[in-house]
Amino acid sequence: MSKAHEQIKHMMRNGKAHMDFLIRRKMPDAIKPASPLITYLESKSPLERSRMVNVKLGSSLGYESGAAFDSGASMLRYLKPKVWVVGSWPARSCQNLSFRTVINDELFETVQKKGEG
Repeated sequence: MSKAHEQIKHMMRNGKAHMDFLIRRKMPDAIKPASPLITYLESKSPLERSRMVNVKLGSSLGYESGAAFDSGASMLRYLKPKVWVVGSWPARSCQNLSFRTVINDELFETVQKKGEG
């Protein structure tokens, strides 16, 4: 869905956001979830993501969480629930926003083997 569609959908569900738009003509902020880990997971095909099993987040991947997922696909859905998000989402609260390390297969596998959390 488009950014505008998500913003409008949010205003329809949130009275304060709707009033802000009516009074100030201010659309709610929409964020496109992004991180090196999201980029890495999106570079994989859906089949490859589904074959990544029992995966975990960790500080070496840019998230201060040890959350575990049954597959790379479910991890990606957690990190990026939609193309555009208005407000917050669970992964945002544990994301290290200053993390800029490029994640490759070797780093990802190392974190999974270490069980870092």
